[in-house]
Amino acid sequence: MFVDMSMRKKVLDEHQLDKWLENVIEWSPTMSIPNRRVWLSACGIPIHAWSKGTFKNITTIWGDLVQVDPRTLAPSSFERSRFQVEKDWVTQIDEHIDLQIEDKVFPIRVVEMEKVIGLKCDCCCGIDVGSTGEDTDVASSS
Repeated sequence: MFVDMSMRKKVLDEHQLDKWLENVIEWSPTMSIPNRRVWLSACGIPIHAWSKGTFKNITTIWGDLVQVDPRTLAPSSFERSRFQVEKDWVTQIDEHIDLQIEDKVFPIRVVEMEKVIGLKCDCCCGIDVGSTGEDTDVASSS
């Protein structure tokens, strides 16, 4: 919050915030954030369907695909994928879905990721994601 418009202009100009912010608008008590971005992890996607197109199809259930984790696009393992979606509601994602490829249906588990330290992924693969002790995104246990 700025005391007045001259202070707002000074801060925006001095720190070149226009390079980082899409726009700056005056706050209002009725203002809300219409959507949020979350990372999802999916287990059970078959190797022959491992593609950005498949991830995009999966995310359409909840919102729009924003990006796919580079480790998912060039995996050392096909145990789980990780992608970001922009969604317009607050409920946390933890669902089983059926992915149909031709005449075969594959059960997939999709969970929203959270920041935690030193835990195993609980989506379905049990990958140890906290062995370095650094902050790591892993599946939520809720």
